[in-house]
Amino acid sequence: MSRKQPTLETGLSHESVESLLQWFQRVARELPWRERRTPYRVWVSEIMLQQTQVDTVIPFYLRFLKAFPTVESLAAAEEDTLMAHWAGLGYYSRARNLQKAARTLVREHGGCFPSDPEVVRALPGFGEYTTAAVLSLSQGQNLAVLDGNVMRVLARVFLVEEDIMAGPTRRRLQAIATAGLPAGRAGAYNEALMELGATVCRPQPSCELCPLASVCRAYAQKRTADIPQRSRRGNRRTHPVVVLVGIAGDGRILLHRRPDKGMLAGLWELPNLRGEQELGREPADVESLASLFDGLERQLHESGFSARGAYRSLAVFRHHYSHFSVELHPRAGLLDGMPGAEDWRWVSPLGLDGLGVSASDRRILDQWLAE
Repeated sequence: MSRKQPTLETGLSHESVESLLQWFQRVARELPWRERRTPYRVWVSEIMLQQTQVDTVIPFYLRFLKAFPTVESLAAAEEDTLMAHWAGLGYYSRARNLQKAARTLVREHGGCFPSDPEVVRALPGFGEYTTAAVLSLSQGQNLAVLDGNVMRVLARVFLVEEDIMAGPTRRRLQAIATAGLPAGRAGAYNEALMELGATVCRPQPSCELCPLASVCRAYAQKRTADIPQRSRRGNRRTHPVVVLVGIAGDGRILLHRRPDKGMLAGLWELPNLRGEQELGREPADVESLASLFDGLERQLHESGFSARGAYRSLAVFRHHYSHFSVELHPRAGLLDGMPGAEDWRWVSPLGLDGLGVSASDRRILDQWLAE
């Protein structure tokens, strides 16, 4: 007897949903946010998992919850403390929105998580996906999630050939996901679809392991390689950046605080200067780097700092952001000077853990400390 084929109007059939849920029950990964599904724990995990791999998130999640076990503790945290626990995850606006939302929950809801989707959606950092994920996984509300993994699964099962990044296609996939929701089991359904996309229906899928293979149209037509369609991003540009590990006579390190708005807002960083030159595969040339270091030294001099002797070069590496990359050329050397403004600070190596420092600067500092 053949399995009933799903349609766009009805979503996954009851039989397909049952197969999916049974599969998930057998193979679900043991993840810390699945141990106790409170709204707060689910919310923190969902925010961390945006743009970040599960294996990367786990240690950050455990450390974050140890430091901020409740909404109230997150709302009351100092910004430097919050950023220190987020440093290395990237996309730092996520941490700020977490705290803004926590403060709203404490101020307007007594620290409790609302059950009204419209109220939740209005919280900082919440959109359709996060609202549906938190309310379905922690409260069992009948809301369907749509992330990249779910879109890939549904696009293949239903052979959706349009660009999944286009608004009309996303709305179509959202309707498909919603149509298949099993009453009273939305959380398990959502998590099963996300798990399937993360572990089986990957860009290079393992179709022989898939509980939906018998109803998957892309699989039947041997088109899993070209479904889903996704609009291509432009080429990622790479720029050279010179960085200085400036060291005081007592071993402290000079840090500068970034502005409160913009990329990496509010993080502490090593003094640096980015060049406008666009690099290919070859590293930046010696002359342009010398010019950049001269420019960085002028900026430091204007802020009251001067070098004591020659700098020592550290290992060059490239660091990637969502839309561009940087080629980092770090050097280390002694500096004299006293901070004349609050956005400059001498910090002991032991004090670095209490500040939010970017992953790239942390790598440079770890390299310097190891020598």
